[in-house]
Amino acid sequence: MFSMNKFFASMMVMAALVGVNSASAQEVQPRLQEPLWTCGMELEVSGMDIQILVGYSKLEGTGKISCVDIAGNTEVLPVKVTMGTPVLFPRLAFAPAISIKGLATGIGLASGGPSALLGNYLVVDAKIAVGAGLGGSLALLGQSNAVTINLGIQGVEGFGIAVGGTFVKLEALQ
Repeated sequence: MFSMNKFFASMMVMAALVGVNSASAQEVQPRLQEPLWTCGMELEVSGMDIQILVGYSKLEGTGKISCVDIAGNTEVLPVKVTMGTPVLFPRLAFAPAISIKGLATGIGLASGGPSALLGNYLVVDAKIAVGAGLGGSLALLGQSNAVTINLGIQGVEGFGIAVGGTFVKLEALQ
């Protein structure tokens, strides 16, 4: 038969289990309330890009990263943008003077806001310009933050063509 001691013992076990489940829910709750950010980025760079495996490639400019969290809070971070390659790099480029405008939207981040997008990226790209040129879409693959940014080229001006890889560095503007 079921004794009173066994009854109280089983009630205490159930209370302990409920307490453990409540504590787990309380631990999870703050993680569910972390801000989820949706970000966009604009940039404009210009410079010289001359390279046939060996050469010089450096474009510099500025941009801004804008992010909104799920509560509607907005953060904007001005950035310095540097694009280029080492002296020896597998690419073909002849653009003595080129200017590029780019835009990326819909970048989702679990945390960090605009500063989470700072860092180094590798791009496989193709650009052509004779006066006003053709754009395209580039995927910036984050080397230091594991983020991918799909950057739409909005405009290319100048004279030149470039095919191959490029490094992109995003830094907070001082």
